[in-house]
Amino acid sequence: MRKRALLVFLASGVIWCCHLFAQENLSPVLDIELENFFAPAPGNNAVQLKSMGANPAPAESAIDRKKYLSIAKTDDSKYTVALKKIEPVGEDQYFRYEFLVWRNSGNPETTEVLFHVTSTGRFADFFKDLPFTVIDDVNKAHGKINIPVHSLDPADACKVSASPTIPTPTKTAPLRVYLGGDTDYTVSLDCSGAASVPRLVNIGEPGRGHRGYWKKVAYESEYYGPNGPSKPLRTKPFDLLRVTMTPNVLAAVGARFRRSNIKDEPDDTIVFDVTYANQPTDLKTFMKIEIPIAFFPYIYVTAGSLLLGVVFGWSVLWVLMLCVGKPRPKKSALLLGLLLGPIAFFLVLLSYGANCRLQLFGLDVNPSDVVVLFFLGFLCACVALLKAEELLKLLNKLLDRVFAKMGPGTASGGLFALLLISLLCAPAHAADRLSLVGLSACPNGDVIGLHKDGAVIDFSGASRGSWSYAGRVSSNFNVVELACATVDDRKTAFVVALAIAPRSIWVLRMDVATGSWSKAQVASGISGGIAFDPDSSLVYLSSTRERTIYQISAALKNPVPWGSVFDRAESIGSLAVDSAGKRLLVAEAFSGIVYSLSLDSRRQGTMAEGMGSVNSLSIDRQRNLLYIADSGRRTIWVVPLAGEGPSIARRKPKAFYHSHELKSVTGVAADDHSNVWVAVYDPGKVIVLGPDGKQLAVMK
Repeated sequence: MRKRALLVFLASGVIWCCHLFAQENLSPVLDIELENFFAPAPGNNAVQLKSMGANPAPAESAIDRKKYLSIAKTDDSKYTVALKKIEPVGEDQYFRYEFLVWRNSGNPETTEVLFHVTSTGRFADFFKDLPFTVIDDVNKAHGKINIPVHSLDPADACKVSASPTIPTPTKTAPLRVYLGGDTDYTVSLDCSGAASVPRLVNIGEPGRGHRGYWKKVAYESEYYGPNGPSKPLRTKPFDLLRVTMTPNVLAAVGARFRRSNIKDEPDDTIVFDVTYANQPTDLKTFMKIEIPIAFFPYIYVTAGSLLLGVVFGWSVLWVLMLCVGKPRPKKSALLLGLLLGPIAFFLVLLSYGANCRLQLFGLDVNPSDVVVLFFLGFLCACVALLKAEELLKLLNKLLDRVFAKMGPGTASGGLFALLLISLLCAPAHAADRLSLVGLSACPNGDVIGLHKDGAVIDFSGASRGSWSYAGRVSSNFNVVELACATVDDRKTAFVVALAIAPRSIWVLRMDVATGSWSKAQVASGISGGIAFDPDSSLVYLSSTRERTIYQISAALKNPVPWGSVFDRAESIGSLAVDSAGKRLLVAEAFSGIVYSLSLDSRRQGTMAEGMGSVNSLSIDRQRNLLYIADSGRRTIWVVPLAGEGPSIARRKPKAFYHSHELKSVTGVAADDHSNVWVAVYDPGKVIVLGPDGKQLAVMK
């Protein structure tokens, strides 16, 4: 019995020791729970991520942080959670997110979490902080992990970006391709809407609609080739390819003559297809890029068109005079027509330089169009040979002979007079004269605007005041935004602009009274905003994707990097200086956030968030309010600026004005009467709102 009892005791001891050993070496299974949430998405959309359950997966033998999409620790730093993989799941309309969770003193264990994704519309990829809870037996720990969120019906993350010197061609504003030489055009893509740098999958062979127009069209690109993309993308904005076009002169001139109808359309269009994949899910997106073409002549084609019009008009009138029994015109009349042709051309050119336009039978008269030049020459020949009254009499007499049974030709003469009036119509301001890319309030209460063609427009302080052109910067720059200031007791406009060769940020300073301006280069890259600090007389500029704020003196000297913006800032843009709070406000166009940086310590905070796409900022210094232009949600928001420094509590934006036409809002400015000026790009207009948000005036 003693021996049996001893054996039982020893066996129990072994079992107990094994149990203790197992307790020490076998860890309870770790689990991770992610909270369901309803998050704002870029634009006027929202997305709901709903957890569908978790499944354990085999643990990994080693921790390789390079292969994780994002990584985070719990508040107590005892556990680490990593997002390893995201993949779409067929037609079931959800994404599978695969997470790793491990104790910081042990090996990782894998948990698969399925997410069902629903959204109110299309949106580009974006990042979101997602709360999670780690469950370790009876212990729990909390934290947040930053994850990319994708739309099941994704919006195009990549778009054709405008060149700093050449706007993106459209059907109403085609690319100018010049006859008699080569025309280069660089196609650039801006993929700032993507959560990360996308992968270029394929570029299709470009096609042309009318090959007879071209002598040669060549393509150069480090991404384009017969075997597909050969180099991975490094940045979100990049130059896709360069097109070199050499037209066939005779075929292109013929196209211009055949195109002389009521609807003015491009002469040709170059089309090619691009496929890219959004990372990290590798979702492929197809896009079609079109380059509408309009042929523009060089000087010898211009001279030839004028000469042909003069000779043709002289010949027609010579035959007409023979038919009615008039003597032949003198040769000096031909020389007079040749002289009047260039004079008429320069008059049209000057009207364009004054931002006006001429119309011919409902068409805009382009001073470089060979059809227009031909008719100008024809008209000059008519004026040189005969007076207008004599021409009407001759035409009436000829029509009376042909249509003798129809009676006198008074009606035909009146018709011809109407045609002459339509040929010589008065200049009219262009329909897009108020297509502004920015607005700014001046210290004296006035408001100035920045036109897309580089002109600075000076408005008066009154809501229904007149406006005038103050000056225009060189067409070598693509203007972005402006800030109004008083420098040396003079109203001054600071303009941020881009140059393409090389791609760089410039600041331009214009005296609004005289229109004279100077310039200085600040840095390489692309900028989206500018602001002036009257206390320090310093100009601040934002470098959009580098998340950097640059500083330069009002005299345009000593440009230096001043600070950086972190957190979810992917595309910083508009700026505003809050002198009372001694801070710089920075708009994040993509995530709908307004950041705050102390002008003294450069400490960063968040002023407001939860908006769609922030396009412009303006401060009402009378009431200490911040106005925010949001094109994504078609709203002008208002936020109180009480408090100092960036550490004040985040404030919830309040809707001040909402309208569907604000989808193309480009600027907001609050004058010293607390009236709010809003610039709408398409159609070009400026809306003036009272302090209560009601419309006071609309300028077009």
